[in-house]
Amino acid sequence: MNETPRLRRTGERRHWVVNTLVFLFSTALAGVIVGMFVAFADWDIGKLIVLSSLGMCAVVLLLGRAAEMANDLSELMERVFPGWKSPK
Repeated sequence: MNETPRLRRTGERRHWVVNTLVFLFSTALAGVIVGMFVAFADWDIGKLIVLSSLGMCAVVLLLGRAAEMANDLSELMERVFPGWKSPK
């Protein structure tokens, strides 16, 4: 009997994570555009929206890169220490 969760077996978990990151990134980019338009009316509020949206973009990109690095590190550990994930 396979003890791994269904989400992990099917790869559905990764699919949901990627979709969530893409949604957050596109929403943050939309925030940058909206902030630029708002900046025409009120510079302080527009600047705040643009900077917070750019910060959100940076966080999402860093999370994506960290996930890639964690996956690579996991593969490396499996090659160096076979069976380290599931000791028998």
